[in-house]
Amino acid sequence: MMKILFHTLYDNTFSSRFRIYQYLPYWERLGHRCEVAPATTGARLRSCERFPRFVRRWGLHLSEVARRYQAIRRSPGYDLVIIQKGFTTIDWRGWLALQQKRRVPFIFDIDDAVHLAPGLVPPWPLRPFWDRNQIAKIAAAAKAVVAGNRYLAEEMRQYSNCVVEIPTSIDLQRHPYPAEKRQHRAEEAKRRVVLGWSGSSSSHPFLNSLLPVIRRLHDKHSHLELQLVSNTKKGIQLDALGDTPVRLTLWSPETEVAALEEMDIGLMPLGDSPLVKYKCAFKALQYMALGAVAVVSPVGINREIVQDGRTGFLAGSEEEWFAVLDRLIRRPEDWSGVQSEARCLVEERFSVEKHALRWSRLFEEAAAQ
Repeated sequence: MMKILFHTLYDNTFSSRFRIYQYLPYWERLGHRCEVAPATTGARLRSCERFPRFVRRWGLHLSEVARRYQAIRRSPGYDLVIIQKGFTTIDWRGWLALQQKRRVPFIFDIDDAVHLAPGLVPPWPLRPFWDRNQIAKIAAAAKAVVAGNRYLAEEMRQYSNCVVEIPTSIDLQRHPYPAEKRQHRAEEAKRRVVLGWSGSSSSHPFLNSLLPVIRRLHDKHSHLELQLVSNTKKGIQLDALGDTPVRLTLWSPETEVAALEEMDIGLMPLGDSPLVKYKCAFKALQYMALGAVAVVSPVGINREIVQDGRTGFLAGSEEEWFAVLDRLIRRPEDWSGVQSEARCLVEERFSVEKHALRWSRLFEEAAAQ
């Protein structure tokens, strides 16, 4: 049995939820004792919303520093430390040296392009205390680096000789396939089709780029509706939809799966930024696990997960998005084959239970070095 401390940026939200928290019950059943030390929490973020932006931002940063310092001080009581994405949202100098002084082996987990796009940048007076290359240094010092996809793995091999690719995966117990609901929704698709999108506010620009297409589709198919799942509606250009019926569900762990099950077709538009290819396609995997036909931008790992016409569909330009969605709306009889293939792919390659075992073996190897 190993005692493991996890340094995460957040609590059971954002990528920390899928890279760390959803694995905890599986790791504990495998005999590991796990403690997560988030730099900040959702409750803390909400409690600061009433303050002015400057006070809120720096209050959170000071809180992060205090929490991370205390967690690092405790780390000698553990067999292994996992650093997920970084120490704090601003990469302050000194964190890595402080952790290394504790002489506890650690693994670095990365699921986004944080090595190319540093987190928050401090104002000029504090720049001498900022380490913009901290992610590369953490990767180089770690016993192993776990990358969420092969593009990140290739990048991390610049810094580490031990890089393991473990994709962001799906907890199939939490995402059971709703077979009866899918059959019922296909039967009523001539009367009602629900396009769906799920994502945080940072992805709203990608969603906004697709809203004119959805409006055109509704002009042609009056039974079309749009379901949105996000942490806020701020930044979503709802006026671009015209009179398209829209339902917005505020994201929460309790409502997320039920909201995704209401979608017939799941949308994952992305931009053409060089950083986008490092994303781990988790939303596409959620759609696929729950039987929503995934339509995604052909970027990065999306092109490997979504086999066009078999496990989902790829769409790049605005006209491609319109053509693919128009065909799916007109031909709901084509959904079932794609839905079953997509679910099988998730079960075979992206199961949390399967990858929990890989993580567990890596824990033991890293601690033994």
